[in-house]
Amino acid sequence: MKKPSKSRCVIRLSIYRRSDLKSSNTSREYIVAKRVEELLEEAGGCKCALSGKCRRIIKHREHLWTFVQDQSVDPTNNLAERIVRQGVLWRKSSFGTQSERGALYVKRILTVGATCRLQGGKGRLQGRSIIEYLREACRCHLDGIAVPSLIKSAGNLAKSA
Repeated sequence: MKKPSKSRCVIRLSIYRRSDLKSSNTSREYIVAKRVEELLEEAGGCKCALSGKCRRIIKHREHLWTFVQDQSVDPTNNLAERIVRQGVLWRKSSFGTQSERGALYVKRILTVGATCRLQGGKGRLQGRSIIEYLREACRCHLDGIAVPSLIKSAGNLAKSA
């Protein structure tokens, strides 16, 4: 096999939106996927900065095209990025925590915030009021009764989606 030149290791790809790839034209999807995999394998065989990344992508190739095969899978991870963004910004501005107890508090409060925001519906980052949930949880704790569930019941989830 011919060793690729360093200039061939730079891969520029245009990622098409799902609507651009017509679902009835699976041969086009296959051709694009095959060409991307060929370029990744070629770049993975050279001695450049991106070769390791290309080899890791090829190693997980069975998951690479899931968003093309399954329309319910988002081709980006923007939602996941937006969910963790608040925690990352907090950590950068506060220099983290000083104790296990503080770390546990931060983990729990960020989980409550992210979960409540996600309960607004499919793919939306607004929903259940965080303050209202925390107020109710504190009231229940002080009254010695069970704290309300952070996760909505299946019936409530169906209504909000």
